[in-house]
Amino acid sequence: ARLEVLGTAVIRARGDGRAREALVTVFDAEAASVESWTPEDRSKSTPARVVNKLESTAANAVKISPEVQLTKAFRRINDKEFRSWIKLTSVNEVDLDYDAIRRQAIEEISEFTGLSPAEITWSQMTIFISSPGIVTPFHNDAGQNFLLQLRGSKDVCLYPQDDPFLVPQEAIENLYKGDGLAARYREEFAKLGTQYHLEPGLGVHHPALAPHTVKNGPQVSVSAAIAFTTLAMDDRARIHQVNWLFRRMGLKPRRPGLSGSSDRIKVALVRRISGPRVTDPDLTRGMRRLLWPAKVARDTWKKLHSVR
Repeated sequence: ARLEVLGTAVIRARGDGRAREALVTVFDAEAASVESWTPEDRSKSTPARVVNKLESTAANAVKISPEVQLTKAFRRINDKEFRSWIKLTSVNEVDLDYDAIRRQAIEEISEFTGLSPAEITWSQMTIFISSPGIVTPFHNDAGQNFLLQLRGSKDVCLYPQDDPFLVPQEAIENLYKGDGLAARYREEFAKLGTQYHLEPGLGVHHPALAPHTVKNGPQVSVSAAIAFTTLAMDDRARIHQVNWLFRRMGLKPRRPGLSGSSDRIKVALVRRISGPRVTDPDLTRGMRRLLWPAKVARDTWKKLHSVR
């Protein structure tokens, strides 16, 4: 069973002197259980990779435009023969009403948590529309979010975010490298999660890095997620990114929190290379820039080798 990308479409608008984009992604979701996700499935169907590319995919076996695919998916969302999952990412970027909801939610979060607006570095609103019975596979997110149910129902199984048995260091580092399905499900995890049943008007908080699975109820489900990160979370991500690079070099880096001086150096390095964060993909910009020389050298070598 797989979660195949049927099509994507980018909605563009302008505001605050910059171009804004929201992404609509449609996944063809078969009855995928958590256990059925193989490494091959993961490599072909990672939603994070699709979102970060912000472009149409070549996954359409039949040559139908993304726009037609999206229209068909919305019309057939309740069709038992055509089970799909539609994700509208960053809708607040192109719609003032959604952006007002996002801003209000962030203000309330700041009020209840004591976080100052300056500490929240990024936030976005995403809408999920999915067919009955769809299962979202075991994964975790770099940011934290509040998942709010608007229509239908779903069951969320949420696991502890700070248990290395569930999420080892290597998985966290791969997540901050851009692999949205870096966390791997194992049979031993079955009884370690907490179940939350969501109906309209209910929601659940997902801490950053907390693994989770989601299963829709018997009706079409519509839910919204208000996601955000803080400066402290971004800096922790930067430490993991440098650790990922060190690990590739054969070193054994210390995890965040074990060496204050080492952590500060790693944060300062990636902050300087990354620049300011405005969008979600900006979190991995420093990593991409660090890897760029090696990528150019590797691609050049391949071209020269092919000529020979």
